[in-house]
Amino acid sequence: GATVNLSNVETLGHASFMWAIIKSNSLTTLTKVTEIPDQAFYANSMSTLTLPNNILSIGEEAFCYCQIRNLTLPSNVQTIKKQGGIKI
Repeated sequence: GATVNLSNVETLGHASFMWAIIKSNSLTTLTKVTEIPDQAFYANSMSTLTLPNNILSIGEEAFCYCQIRNLTLPSNVQTIKKQGGIKI
């Protein structure tokens, strides 16, 4: 599989990693991104997830069908939109 360096990414697009197989359980390299857009990680294989402190908003269905069981959510997240895929 390919390794993708996301440290210089400033914006994620709608459904940007939909159905992708992501082996890392941490998105902490997304240091410049403030929003996880709608369906960005829809139907991924992640079961554990750590989001970086710069994330302020999580879009609709951003993590739907990911089966996330362990989540580290930064305290400064202001918005989790409908069906964000995060069951709290």
